[in-house]
This record gives sequence, C-alpha cells and structure tokens, in this order.
Amino acid sequence: MCSSDLAQISALADDIAYLSHDIDDGLRAGLFSVHELTNAPLAGPFFRDALTRAPGSDLGRLIGEGARRLITAMVEDVTAETSRRVAAASPSSVSAVRAEPDVLAAFSAGFAQEMSALKGYLFRHMYRHERVMNVMTRAQKAVGDLFGAFLADPSAMPEDWAAACDGPGQARTARAVADYIAGMTDRFALQEYKRIFHMDFLL
Repeated sequence: MCSSDLAQISALADDIAYLSHDIDDGLRAGLFSVHELTNAPLAGPFFRDALTRAPGSDLGRLIGEGARRLITAMVEDVTAETSRRVAAASPSSVSAVRAEPDVLAAFSAGFAQEMSALKGYLFRHMYRHERVMNVMTRAQKAVGDLFGAFLADPSAMPEDWAAACDGPGQARTARAVADYIAGMTDRFALQEYKRIFHMDFLL
C-alpha cells in the first residue's frame, strides 16, 4: 500500500472518529440532547432507533448504541464505495493507483452529502453554541493578555525564550512570544496567566 493510499484512508478514518467523538462530547456537555439529535442529518435515525429500543436507558448507553450504529454505517459505506472504485479502476500497480485522477478510497456521493450535512448541524449546535463561543472569547482574552505581558517584558518568559528576543515591543520579541504561547497547552496557559497576573483566569 502506497503513502497516498494511506493518506486517503487516514483522512477518512479521521472523519469517522471526529464526527463520533464530537457527537459524544456535545451530548455529554449538554449542548444538545439525544432527542434533539434524532432530527440531525445522518446520525438522527441511529439515535432515534437507540431511543426506541431502550427508552429508559441512561445517557451513556444511548450514546454508545447510537454512536456504534453511526460508526458501523460510515465504515460499511466507505468500504463498499472504495471496493467499487478499486474494482472499476482495476489498478495493476502502485504507480497505477497514483496515476488515478480520482481518489480510490472515499465515501459514496450520497453518504458524503449526509456527512457534510451532519457537520453543518454540529457547527450550528455545537461549535457555535453560545457556551462554546463564550469560552473561546475568554480564552482569546487570556492569550491576548499573556502576549501583551510577555511582549512588554520578555524576561518574564523562560530564559531560553527570553534570549531569543531583542527587547520589549520589538518584532523579534513578538515572534518569540507568539511561538512560546503557541506551544502552550490550555492548562499551562492558565498556569502562566496565574504566574504573571497573580490571579486565576476562569474560562
């Protein structure tokens, strides 16, 4: 199997994993309910079926049942469509696979449209949910505050980072500060905020 094949399959696997995980996260965070999700594209019928089969089940079981059915459907579709494309192209070598004008590993056209519609649903009901947007706005403020503090006083950064700077407010300092902040985890950024400003930043 060539690297281009692996890249195609990896991208599809990411789509399957991200969609199922995001639905799980959204439900557990209360950004939408299982009942609301029953009206979503693609995922709706699977979660509706889970509710019908076990109406009194706890959230964890409903998520598990609905997500399992959704993942199975995605895997079955991509397997069938990829098999169909490979059979039609009938490549005789790795070079022939690479020479194909279209990807060989893919979801069917109809299924891809449904997945796109589901992503749109999650965008509206999860990624742009008021609670999520409020946290993002506050996180942006925390990052902006840290950037301003380090730009004004590069010595507040670790010694090796401060050594890469050329003075407060200078272009090279701004680049070093940006790189330093970009490498932070969320937890470390909050720790640095507390260290610099002597107070907790609550998201």
